[in-house]
Amino acid sequence: MDHIGNFSNAWQQFIRDPHVAHAAYSMTILDGRTGSILFEHAKDLGLAPASTLKTITAAAALHYLGSDYTYETLLQYSGKIDTVTGFLDGYIYIVGSGDPSLGSWRYNETTTADFIIQKWVEAIKQAGIRKCRGIIGDTSRWNYTKTILIDGWTWNDIGYVLIIIF
Repeated sequence: MDHIGNFSNAWQQFIRDPHVAHAAYSMTILDGRTGSILFEHAKDLGLAPASTLKTITAAAALHYLGSDYTYETLLQYSGKIDTVTGFLDGYIYIVGSGDPSLGSWRYNETTTADFIIQKWVEAIKQAGIRKCRGIIGDTSRWNYTKTILIDGWTWNDIGYVLIIIF
């Protein structure tokens, strides 16, 4: 079986994808036994390393969570709603579950921040809430002792990383 030939075909499909039309990418595949180059593209282009460990994370999630797993971000509130004024004498809570698609434009329109916030606003209004003491992002599922931002992350990734905790 010609694995490199198959890979070359897949690579051609990849570089024709409109999502990578303006991307910078490079790749080198070496034979693990001999060290000889099996495939290369823009091998001298200096780029930050890709986060290839995502494949291991995705495989582990598929194995442990299953293919039917669905992330759940909860919108909850505490306190009492004054039915005349719509004032919630309490707080609205957004309880995250780590959904990597939440707020991302990378999937479809139902995962974008604008769409999600619009749905949350509709749900809050439908509950009769017009005003509240505050909104709390509940990240208690994770026991963070320090910031999750790592030096060297690009600005485009920071917004995405912050939203995944929800």
